[in-house]
Amino acid sequence: MDRVLSRADKERLLELLKLPRQLWGDFGRMQQAYKQQSLLLHPDKGGSHALMQELNSLWGTFKTEVYNLRMNLGGTGFQVRRLHADGWNLSTKDTFGDRYYQQFCRMPLTCLVNVKYSSCSCILCLLRKQHRELKDKCDARCLVLGECFCLECYMQWFGTPTRDVLNLYADFIASMPIDWLDLDVHSVYNPRLSP
Repeated sequence: MDRVLSRADKERLLELLKLPRQLWGDFGRMQQAYKQQSLLLHPDKGGSHALMQELNSLWGTFKTEVYNLRMNLGGTGFQVRRLHADGWNLSTKDTFGDRYYQQFCRMPLTCLVNVKYSSCSCILCLLRKQHRELKDKCDARCLVLGECFCLECYMQWFGTPTRDVLNLYADFIASMPIDWLDLDVHSVYNPRLSP
């Protein structure tokens, strides 16, 4: 995630979004702040045209580079639909609707304990499986948030306390554009049909 923008651009984007540095990479909060600042900075609402243009430019670069960071790893081989840039507003939570939290982690005790060998097809387990596949495919010692969206990479990036981590992680993934996760959505909906 640190490679997405230069240090100066990263700091400027966070300044324009009025967010603290520790929220860098929290796409949901950044997107929410972007929407709020867009309303405040919009020239038709009395805001600055130059600041609005700078915010749009940095936000667009951020989104494109996070997407490229993930997709340049080669994906996981799933035959999933790809959204064009205008379709990135479809979040994971929007994709699964009211059933998002049920689909996110079907069996919390099993999914949290059975890290390496889970055959579950919930979002949590599929992202962990992707982590292992990406590490093998890229021959990487480690992955960073943005390259991988699994629970362990999330905890490493944000240093989240373990007691509330599953709820915070579920909310983090909920706002993530579904296309960035590179998941076979059908296997989450119908686990019996997945290979």
